[in-house]
Amino acid sequence: MGKQFGGVFANWNGKVGNVVGRVRQGRTVLAIYQPNVYNPNTNAQQSARSKFSVLVQFLSKMLGILRVGFHDLDGYKTGNAFSAAVGYNYKNGAVTGAYPNMSIDNQKVVLSQGVVDLPYAPQVTADCTTLEVTWADNSGIGNANADDDVMLAVYNPDKDTALSTISLAKRSARNGSFALPVAWTGDTVWVYLAVSRPGTSECSMSTLAAVLNL
Repeated sequence: MGKQFGGVFANWNGKVGNVVGRVRQGRTVLAIYQPNVYNPNTNAQQSARSKFSVLVQFLSKMLGILRVGFHDLDGYKTGNAFSAAVGYNYKNGAVTGAYPNMSIDNQKVVLSQGVVDLPYAPQVTADCTTLEVTWADNSGIGNANADDDVMLAVYNPDKDTALSTISLAKRSARNGSFALPVAWTGDTVWVYLAVSRPGTSECSMSTLAAVLNL
């Protein structure tokens, strides 16, 4: 049985009659009770669930950069930055293949969204266990600021894990170094680059800067 205290506008949890209440993301949500949910488990439904599962497993390894890159939720008015990132990448076609053989399309992955300009001509090279990242400083051109933070995410598909930083260097620095585990030597990595603006929630779209063999 549901219980509700504090008047009609207070939080509501549980079932009262045919109304079910719950608190989600700090908001009270009321819905009609559905005793019999039709779930034929069609191929289309299995495909959609599999896509979401693949995305959640992949993106959950890069929460730090997603919380900055999707802070504004890009038009998604409910949920949080992570759920917005999952929804955005789902619609963007970041999962390829047919059920049950699905995988991430690294060219379509988006880890940050926004209108801040990216640095020009980013380049990534690997020196043993260190990534060296360089770019051309386009500060003052368009909406690029010298003190914008360059963000980096590195995903290792061989080990299905990732590392990221939201402050590799300032745009005006033109370069930055990022250390990788020794155990990654010989593996392939996907390197994503994006920019955020300090003191605001403004970001750039992310880009796949490189695919490297370490």
